[in-house]
Amino acid sequence: MEIWARLHLLKLRASDGANIIPPYRTDHMIAHELHHLSLEQSARAGGRNKFFATDEETMDRARVSLRNDAERLRRQGFPEDKIEKTFDEL
Repeated sequence: MEIWARLHLLKLRASDGANIIPPYRTDHMIAHELHHLSLEQSARAGGRNKFFATDEETMDRARVSLRNDAERLRRQGFPEDKIEKTFDEL
């Protein structure tokens, strides 16, 4: 399914590879992404649209704030490299 929103194209798959995505979830995902575009447009119109950027200080603060979650994942047996990679992507 394709939906155009101004100059943006939203593309959704009918399945996630293993399961067919139900229509109610598709509708939610479309609304979610359109809301992102709406927020971006509002910020741009108000001169407040900024690109996200980080540095070592903010990365360190994020790691500290996620420490409890990381520990819980370790106790559940998730590999350390996967936990680290996921949190760095966040």
